[in-house]
Amino acid sequence: MKATRVDELTGKALETYTYYHGKYTSDYTFYEPQLSRMRHNEDTYSGNYSIIVLPEFDLDAKQLKHFAGIRVSRGNHGIKDLRAKKLRWLVCNELTEATIDSSIPRVKVQAKDPKMQELATLVEDLVTNIVDRIPCEEDIDISERVVPTDGGGYYDINWIADEDIEQKGIDITFQHPTKVIPQQGIYSGIDDMDRYFIVIPSTKEAIERQYGVEVNTARAGDYATKVNDEKAIPVLQENVDIKICFYRNDDGNIGKLAWCGDTVLEWYDDYYARHMEVCSECGAPWTLAEDNLNKKGDPICPVCGSKKHKESTLEYEELTEDITLLDGTVIPAFKELPPVTITIPGLQPGTEQTIEVKPPSTEPTQIPYYKPKSLPLVLQRNISRSGQLLGDSDCEKIEEIQDDINVLLDKVYDKIVSSGTLIAFAPDAHLDDNILNSIKTYYTERPVSDELVSQRNIQFPIDQEFQYIQYLHEVAKLVLGVTGTWMGQAEGSN
Repeated sequence: MKATRVDELTGKALETYTYYHGKYTSDYTFYEPQLSRMRHNEDTYSGNYSIIVLPEFDLDAKQLKHFAGIRVSRGNHGIKDLRAKKLRWLVCNELTEATIDSSIPRVKVQAKDPKMQELATLVEDLVTNIVDRIPCEEDIDISERVVPTDGGGYYDINWIADEDIEQKGIDITFQHPTKVIPQQGIYSGIDDMDRYFIVIPSTKEAIERQYGVEVNTARAGDYATKVNDEKAIPVLQENVDIKICFYRNDDGNIGKLAWCGDTVLEWYDDYYARHMEVCSECGAPWTLAEDNLNKKGDPICPVCGSKKHKESTLEYEELTEDITLLDGTVIPAFKELPPVTITIPGLQPGTEQTIEVKPPSTEPTQIPYYKPKSLPLVLQRNISRSGQLLGDSDCEKIEEIQDDINVLLDKVYDKIVSSGTLIAFAPDAHLDDNILNSIKTYYTERPVSDELVSQRNIQFPIDQEFQYIQYLHEVAKLVLGVTGTWMGQAEGSN
């Protein structure tokens, strides 16, 4: 279906849009705490210096919204003003980067039956060719950082059939987990879902170029991607979000629905089926009518003369020549019709002859088009976790350790800048203001010596803090299983 305004939808199209638009709202609301947690993990990875200590009691989601985007710890003495002045050591970032491997593994397909090994080799070559054609190095590099940080990620699989695009065929794109809204309550995997949504940031101009329609986003809930739990990013008017829903229809096939604002951009109830414009009367391919024009210049069907055409789903492919399979089996281009029995009368009664005649094959062989039954999304988990679609996040495991390290580094910093030489003055001593502003001074009511000015060297010990910081760093490495080899150190080194 071409792009259509919502108020112009009728029948099954309107029913489908209404149903899945409501499901998107409910699924997004259910998944919103997980989205907030993933944004928090991104802050932990990239560096957020705010640290707030909360009291030891349970906070509901509404109360936690007050601390959205702020690193939260728990304490026994209420809320304290304990903030790291600067995030000096990004431990989460360091240990994640140490384990990144962006190389593409070699494809290997092993046939269960030795007779099918030739087919397995063909599959290997096909997948290798696809991997070489698709620029997936950048996606793998991104996923190597996102998956440990947020606990998982997704690969979106599409088929590009646009004749204007040079690279047609399979297209694989990494989708950030905050852009995918899964069906609520399903944690086992994508295959067990009946639907999921992908949110694609775009612009009105881009939508108009691609779909030929101007969208209006002045609808409740259609805002640009949110960054916290309370309000959306203040963005320019042309920034919009495209919601794409893949779902299983009543027949078990995969459907696709895409909308933006008040416009349905795409709707295919059987997305994987072959679609073609055909004559509304006789079903002939409408491509034949492009060169068959009437006196007014309008295309008409060369078979029946109709001016109307519609989109139809093709179920079968008709062969035009024989096909020989790898095992030598031949699929004929035309069906073999059953023989016809013919009785030839004789010259005398009882001398009739019965023979079987094989009629010529004129009906082409029809082969059903292959249609995948799986949703076109692949989940990549970090470490599987029961009762959760995505896996465990490495950042969540060592977040408090990173906080503790940076609070201690703040103390070390304060001790270092507070150390140094202090100049003591007698009450009646006077110095130039420029000198007083460049050194640490204090006055004493009684002379510390016979001179008017004396100095004191003050050094605060920091060895204990550094020992504990090093201990916490080793604990973080043990929690994530990162050894010295991962970090480019000699075996057995710290």
